[in-house]
Amino acid sequence: YKNIEDLNKIEIMEILNKEKNRRHLVPHDLFDMNSLDKWIEIKSSINNMVGCRVRGIVIDEVVAGWCGIQYDGKSYDLSIVLDDVFWGKGLSIFKELIFWASELKHSYVLIHLLNTRPVYKSIKKISTRLFDSQILGCSFSSYCIDVRYTKNFLNNFSD
Repeated sequence: YKNIEDLNKIEIMEILNKEKNRRHLVPHDLFDMNSLDKWIEIKSSINNMVGCRVRGIVIDEVVAGWCGIQYDGKSYDLSIVLDDVFWGKGLSIFKELIFWASELKHSYVLIHLLNTRPVYKSIKKISTRLFDSQILGCSFSSYCIDVRYTKNFLNNFSD
């Protein structure tokens, strides 16, 4: 995990602009260097907020995506954005985010997935609540995750 501002800008921009990845994200214009710099600035400022942590993900010296615990003014949520070639790494990254949430003393965190995606049984199984929400004009399935329970649950699995 690297600071978001230390990522190779071309590589992260390619991930954020890749159509296969974009279909799982809130709709946004394609990034150029100016808009990417603004995005990095926003993610860096979120990283500096109490209770938050935002990092770039590098696997085998290749930028694989980004992840973090972010605050939306009401609650903390987990975000993982991976290039499709690294989607198999999602569980180990999720596990790391749960450990970060525990370090940061969160009792619960939310996961918001666009409602165009199916309900994920594995996430629902560890959720205390599943509800519909609206964020940035988009509809989401939101999962409430108990950090302590999930950390204990994940400790029983190896990657």
